Amino acid sequence: MMLRFAQKERPNELNLHDIGVRTVIANFGSFHQTAMAATNLLLNVLESDQEYGTISILRVEITQVLKESGGLWTRDAAAEMVRCDSVLRETLRLQNFSTRALLRKVMADSITTEDGFILPKGTDVSLIAVHIAHRRRYLRSPLEIRSVSLLQCW
Repeated sequence: MMLRFAQKERPNELNLHDIGVRTVIANFGSFHQTAMAATNLLLNVLESDQEYGTISILRVEITQVLKESGGLWTRDAAAEMVRCDSVLRETLRLQNFSTRALLRKVMADSITTEDGFILPKGTDVSLIAVHIAHRRRYLRSPLEIRSVSLLQCW
């Protein structure tokens, strides 16, 4: 898709140097986010281990799932790791890279909100997601890993 766009819109940039630079920049962003998520996951597991025994709970789940899958990491095996998924989701809820959600662009000529704000065509609109994920209205202790305490119930 990117190559087709470049062929049509930017044919002068279709050389190894420019393609390489753009690929490195795109990869840098994705590697950085993955590394930070993995680091935060490990820190959250270690932090919650003394109180909840997180490491042993996750170890039992991983061992059981891998035994059932013949020792192979597969998509189906990963889908069976509910506790691991829960801890990862909580990590991403607490330490999220994106502070905004539901990014939309006004496509109509203009929209007037209930409060009287006029949004001209082309205006970007979004929700600030981090406040929703950390509100006491929705969670009793929004800055704690809630899934870890639920692990003992499973």
